[in-house]
Amino acid sequence: MTIVSAFNVGKNPVVVGDLLLSGPERSEQSMGIPVVGDITQVFPVGSGWSIVGLRQKVNLVAPNCVIAWADSQLGASIVIKELRNMASCRPLCFDDLAKYFTTLDPDVVKLYHLAFIE
Repeated sequence: MTIVSAFNVGKNPVVVGDLLLSGPERSEQSMGIPVVGDITQVFPVGSGWSIVGLRQKVNLVAPNCVIAWADSQLGASIVIKELRNMASCRPLCFDDLAKYFTTLDPDVVKLYHLAFIE
């Protein structure tokens, strides 16, 4: 479960995202999250799912590029590293990002559930 939002404050772009990682339910879990409280309010005992950790899901890749991710942390870290390498050579533009995501190996896209949303 991930939520990401992008909007402008005046002329400044803002991207926010949650930190929660969900996964298979654990037997010994006791965690609270702001606003909701006990996580069993979101994932009731016996639902099969729970919050398993916290990770930064909104990452600055370049001065003009932010990536927000969900699902596979490993897939996200691979993509973020590759995009940072691209950005170290020249400023990224939308066409660079679109080309990068359309030229990814289809098996990698399927394995890590990768998608590009503008």
